Amino acid sequence: MNFVKLSQLHKGALFVFISAAGFSVKAILAKKAYEAGADAITILFLRVLFAAPLFLLLALWNNAQHRIEEKKLTQKEILGLIALGLIGYYLSSLMDFVGLTYVTASLERIILFSYPTMVVIFTAIFFRSTLTKKDYFALLLTYAGILFIFSEEMKQSSLIPMSSLITGGTLIFGSAFTYAMYLIGSGFIIPRIGAMRFTAYSMLIATFAILCHYTIVKGFVFPALDDPIIWYGLAMAIFSTFMPAVCLAVGIKLIGSEKSSVISTIGPVSTIVLANIVLGETMTWIQIGGTMVVLIGVLIITLNKEKKKN
Repeated sequence: MNFVKLSQLHKGALFVFISAAGFSVKAILAKKAYEAGADAITILFLRVLFAAPLFLLLALWNNAQHRIEEKKLTQKEILGLIALGLIGYYLSSLMDFVGLTYVTASLERIILFSYPTMVVIFTAIFFRSTLTKKDYFALLLTYAGILFIFSEEMKQSSLIPMSSLITGGTLIFGSAFTYAMYLIGSGFIIPRIGAMRFTAYSMLIATFAILCHYTIVKGFVFPALDDPIIWYGLAMAIFSTFMPAVCLAVGIKLIGSEKSSVISTIGPVSTIVLANIVLGETMTWIQIGGTMVVLIGVLIITLNKEKKKN
């Protein structure tokens, strides 16, 4: 198949599919790193350490290609960047990675995937937008599905204490919560300073915060170069952070956010399949049914949001 001859729709769909697949691998790589002896802060540190330079180079290349003159950031924009970098790439990621030490990769991905519903809820609360009947129905489906999966997980997981499931689930829900806040805030700053510049700067801010956190907890000790966790961190930075972020941006540009949202629902399914193959995780038919309910709920609320924009 000749990539050049593909239609714009097919190219965009392919980019979004690659993005969803890449993001779905993150939890798998984190779990494998934990098996190799890594802890949450170490693998998070390695992820941003390798990813931040890639985003910075991309932003510089983008500016050079389009001959963009960088406007001086205002104090308000600087403070906004710092806050969003700490919320989105530091706090949200930290809660996600710590939560993954308690729960399965499949459950993590399903809970995390609820963030679009939180964006809609926060928008309604803070900006007084109106929720439709479809929105309420989608919210009910999504959270009912998550509770259903979680309760079934507690019944099925004989090796994981209930306290661990609750702790992990709460942390990952907090990750989705803070990521939703990050997305809302980024919508105000990106139009003013550009997407690539925003991503690069917020990633560098988070990298500094994670470096400080890592140094306080671990000291000035870097994992040995022959340690396999180095390779897990590098793989996560490239294939589950940088590459999917770029592919998603290209995909949205080609086919729009509505079609991209539909294709992105493959993400949780990919994680579940990979977790089953690579990690040996299993899900009952009841849990699979709950997952489908969550995906349908998120899909409805995302598409409804796009219709409101148009």
